[in-house]
Amino acid sequence: MIQEIENRRSIRKYRIDEVDRKIIEEILYSATLALSAKNRQPWKFIAYQRDEKDKLVDRKTPFAGIENENRIVEICDSLSIGAAVENMILTATGYGLGTLWIANTCFAYNELVDFIGTDSQLTGIVAVGYPDEVPDKRPRKRLEDVVEYRNGR
Repeated sequence: MIQEIENRRSIRKYRIDEVDRKIIEEILYSATLALSAKNRQPWKFIAYQRDEKDKLVDRKTPFAGIENENRIVEICDSLSIGAAVENMILTATGYGLGTLWIANTCFAYNELVDFIGTDSQLTGIVAVGYPDEVPDKRPRKRLEDVVEYRNGR
């Protein structure tokens, strides 16, 4: 699992190859296995394919600079969603897919919610596809800079 974590990148350019639906289902299944407060499992996922995906992308809202993504999964409901998204992204990485988590949907929130037709809270979008290019690894903070050990008695 550490390899998927280390290899994960935010991908903005994808090949046009279609992602098999079984792989998408595995990615979504992994999301449903995420931990959630009091096991509420508050999420709902909407997977867009083909023409429906194109209608969403044509709105250009949070999708500027993303090319040829095969699936866009919208994530609704906020509680515990980060764990579900991480499961999805790491599973996709394990399949050799690229992803981009678009968490900043607030500037087009009303338009997206109207398009989706849901009363759930939209908390993000994940683009999924075969990467056309893989960016270099970005610098990360050192463990020593973010962890403090305390040994109390």
